[in-house]
Amino acid sequence: MMILKYLLQLILFSFLCLVANQAFAVEYYCEVTKKINPENERSTKMIKRFKYANKLEEIGNKAFISRCSFSPSEGKETCDRYEVDHIERSSVTNAETLEKRFIVKYYYFSGQLDFQIFPDLSFVENNGRGGIQYGKCRITSP
Repeated sequence: MMILKYLLQLILFSFLCLVANQAFAVEYYCEVTKKINPENERSTKMIKRFKYANKLEEIGNKAFISRCSFSPSEGKETCDRYEVDHIERSSVTNAETLEKRFIVKYYYFSGQLDFQIFPDLSFVENNGRGGIQYGKCRITSP
């Protein structure tokens, strides 16, 4: 009987942790408006054609970043998804309102990728190989 009671408590605790973790989930879709690498800067026409974007999912203390673009051969958006190794939050105080906001930085070490979202939802991604892309994010799911 004690074992059954313990198991029920463990199941309830696990369920509550799962629900609480999902309560802190947020997803962003970040459209690229500027893409630069050491050789060139991508034209606006090319950026619109290939629909470069990043998707960011933050769930509790974990995050995943996806680098996406339109694949003409597949006729749809394709993405490579990576689990973020480290999240860093740097507080910034608005001089007029004294409101504290955060710049959030996401690091994927083996891919040498870092991605930063600023309080106005603009972003910058450094792919670690000389390429940088900028744009604006929108929250797609809280």
